[in-house]
Amino acid sequence: GRFSHANTTARAFEISAALVGWGLNVAETSRRLYRQLSPNVTRLHAEAMLRLRYAIDGRVAYLSLPYEVFEATHSHPIDTQEFADIPRSIRGVEVGVFFRQETADAVSKVSLRSNGDADVRRVAKQFGGGGHVRAAGCTLACGLPEAEERILKAVADALTS
Repeated sequence: GRFSHANTTARAFEISAALVGWGLNVAETSRRLYRQLSPNVTRLHAEAMLRLRYAIDGRVAYLSLPYEVFEATHSHPIDTQEFADIPRSIRGVEVGVFFRQETADAVSKVSLRSNGDADVRRVAKQFGGGGHVRAAGCTLACGLPEAEERILKAVADALTS
């Protein structure tokens, strides 16, 4: 999480400082890890942004990637590791949701992120998932449209309770 999460400890900074002290090139390491996307993954990012939607008066933002997008962009679900944070990063959004269909089967994976009071772990638990209050996930045995409907209803309930 690049030191951006609440569970970042002083020890993580101490270890990082030691690595830099031993000669780690921070700029080069960061570039290789986070700023070196393949053309296929760049296309995947573009497809994801085109699918960004809002719900519940803009309090929720979500994006959905069907399996066909992974095939068309010659990419892999692992390339979406940070996609759950995209909807959450939008000003005014309280909950961000990332839906993806990783195989041709009617199975939807869901990542939920909260910026505030909404307990997304509670939402995920309703569907057999888990996680943390502000970051959770679950898997639903249904296609993306049904998963969106079910999860967005549960998120709406969480925002009003």
